[in-house]
Amino acid sequence: MQRDERNIKGNNYKGYGILISARMDSTNRFWTGCYRIFDMERRVVFVNSILPFESESDALAVASIEAQIWVDGNTADLSEINILETIE
Repeated sequence: MQRDERNIKGNNYKGYGILISARMDSTNRFWTGCYRIFDMERRVVFVNSILPFESESDALAVASIEAQIWVDGNTADLSEINILETIE
């Protein structure tokens, strides 16, 4: 399975840096949203991928929302189907 990264956006939220990206799977043509959260020292503290969407904009939007949910400490509200990886 080959993935091509298409779009990367960065922003800050409540003192954390958030990097949002969307990748298209060249096999099934679906977009997977991904996000990385950085602390104030620019260390990665959390990485997550969400299930695929048919549109790039949907994948980016959901990844952005879920990153903010994580920063807010509401991890119970994250999609149960997501792959959660906390960096220690």
